[in-house]
Amino acid sequence: MEDLKNNIPPTKNKLHVPLWMSNKKNGEINKDLLNTLKSVPFFTRLSKHELKQISLILYERKYSASEYLFKEDTPALGMFIIKSGTIEIGKINPAGESMTLASIGQGEILGELALLTDIQRTASALCVTPATAYILFKHDLNDLISRETGMGVKIMQDIAALVSDKLKQTTDELVKYKMEIYI
Repeated sequence: MEDLKNNIPPTKNKLHVPLWMSNKKNGEINKDLLNTLKSVPFFTRLSKHELKQISLILYERKYSASEYLFKEDTPALGMFIIKSGTIEIGKINPAGESMTLASIGQGEILGELALLTDIQRTASALCVTPATAYILFKHDLNDLISRETGMGVKIMQDIAALVSDKLKQTTDELVKYKMEIYI
């Protein structure tokens, strides 16, 4: 039964590795992870103590090339921080063709809207190379925020600012695109 809780299928004589590995290791805090967290736009105002609290609710997973982090129209359960590798963000257009929208690499984030809403994924994230990612699950962040409201306010304000900036960039690109059509 314990194996089922950890997403490990029960079988005999086989070694299984959990899908997601916790970053809680004998109370040690990974300094590389703390440095990575400092580079996440909505964690920059957090203290070292607050970053340590975030690090304890992150999970790590390794992906193979051609493996999806997530697919379009699936439930969005959390945000990813790329530790290593290259990820392509893509969509299928109305003609059924695959379109690459962005390429994400080490230290970058994706899926941050999942921390704010219960929407489905609006695009797919495919590993171009082998990759390792940390995930911050929405329910874990919400639990932490309920205990540490001051930290929660800082995080949510900064996520909102990031999403607002991205929306502005998208709007500017759309206006530029529309202008090119009319010229």
